[in-house]
Amino acid sequence: MSLAPTDPRRYAGFTILELMLAMAILGLLAAVAIPNFLHYQATSRRSEAFTNVQAIANMEITYFGEHDTYFQVPVSYPDPAGKPSGVLDIDKMAWDAASSAAFSALGWAPEGWVFFSYEVNTDCNALPSFTVTGFGDVDADTFVSAVQYGKADSAGFLCGGSSFPIGAPTRPEEVIVNALADAH
Repeated sequence: MSLAPTDPRRYAGFTILELMLAMAILGLLAAVAIPNFLHYQATSRRSEAFTNVQAIANMEITYFGEHDTYFQVPVSYPDPAGKPSGVLDIDKMAWDAASSAAFSALGWAPEGWVFFSYEVNTDCNALPSFTVTGFGDVDADTFVSAVQYGKADSAGFLCGGSSFPIGAPTRPEEVIVNALADAH
């Protein structure tokens, strides 16, 4: 006994209602997945800054132990003006000769191209302190994101970054995202 339908056209394809329902489900999944994916991409880009800012801070502390002063890099390197877009964005920048020269006495260089520009500000007050800041636009929203580390002086004062007016880190001796610069 055969269970095949008597009219083969009856089961030949999908109805328009079934196709619309499938498209609606795919649309909902995309609406949830795409923002999460973009957030994870931005987090991945920002992880470079966390690693590099901590490494620069460690080199500053070592430099202070050897020279009794902190090393200043008051301008952000690499300079985003040298990129084809001319601004901070989600494309990596070459760690160029000027960047290498700026950080050479400190003895630090990243491994390859970078999403962020980095600076060290020690010009805060008469007491020794420093702030390391990484500047970048991790999510292409034209707002600068800042990852900072601040070493307070003996009076507890923290200085801010110098290239962008974003203020000092909110917690000393911890690498954090400066919420004034980036709420993402």
